[in-house]
Amino acid sequence: VSAHDGDSGVAKAKEEIPDLILLDVMMTHDTEGFDVSRRLKDIPELEKTVVIMLTGIKRALNLPFAFEPDSSWLPVKAILEKPIPPDQLLKEVSDALA
Repeated sequence: VSAHDGDSGVAKAKEEIPDLILLDVMMTHDTEGFDVSRRLKDIPELEKTVVIMLTGIKRALNLPFAFEPDSSWLPVKAILEKPIPPDQLLKEVSDALA
């Protein structure tokens, strides 16, 4: 199941109640994924859904820092910087669902 923007992603997550969500940061606008991660956290049916954030924002905006998961500001299990080697993504998904 996929979605191209935050609103449809949240709606689909409510319908599907997935075990895991791969969430990109840069969707309709550069930081939409950050907002979506906080919205997902506030949906009781999704409290057990693991969110792994994928991003290229650090490189795209030439940021001197990386983002870290935070229980209130960035409630995700992990943040992976693009490009992500397939074996690393599979390991993160496997670890998150274990």
